[in-house]
Amino acid sequence: MINNYYKCFDLSPGLVNDNVERIDINQISQDQFVEKYEKLYKPVVIKGATDNWKAKYKWTLTVSGHCTALAFTSSHNDATFSNSRG
Repeated sequence: MINNYYKCFDLSPGLVNDNVERIDINQISQDQFVEKYEKLYKPVVIKGATDNWKAKYKWTLTVSGHCTALAFTSSHNDATFSNSRG
């Protein structure tokens, strides 16, 4: 049996008070990151870290209703994995 407790919360982007700083991985050095965020235990969202990952173009995620499908495409074969848990 699946618990639908998550449906009790509205997490629409406009309703969430998001004040976490965002940085681009290409605009900060490792030393700057350590000094400004890591040493201070300051939360930060790092943008651009996955831009060059092959998974960005080899995998696609499709959500439709209560079904989630994950598809992998390569030059040798195509495979589709699905999870139909609602």
